[in-house]
Amino acid sequence: VPTTVVRAGELSQAVLLAAIRAGHVFVDVAGSRDRLLEVTADSGGARAQMGDSLRAPAGAKVEFSVRVVGAPGGRVVISGDGPAPSGDLALTSADQTLALEMVADGRPAWLRVDVRDAGGKLALVGNPIYLRP
Repeated sequence: VPTTVVRAGELSQAVLLAAIRAGHVFVDVAGSRDRLLEVTADSGGARAQMGDSLRAPAGAKVEFSVRVVGAPGGRVVISGDGPAPSGDLALTSADQTLALEMVADGRPAWLRVDVRDAGGKLALVGNPIYLRP
């Protein structure tokens, strides 16, 4: 299921609340119409996206896919309270997918992906993916 994208012309209360309840949302700080952030995590045959939880017991490999549209020259920033995934975080094209991975430590954790533009300003704010043992 792709990230829920709510466009300016669709900002009814019902549409906004449904997107927020799903948790599959991101915030475009500038309110542009051409940016996109999609984040998924895979482990043990299961998949989660922003707002979801994923079972990741100690020692499990967790693979993240981060797709960013509209932020060339920018950088992906990872935050959370678990082990940080490794991989190249630079955005070199207008539509790019990064592959990141980590090994779970067996503790509940969350991980959020944000994007800073080429000037270092916050451009996209993601919703966390929650890891559970």
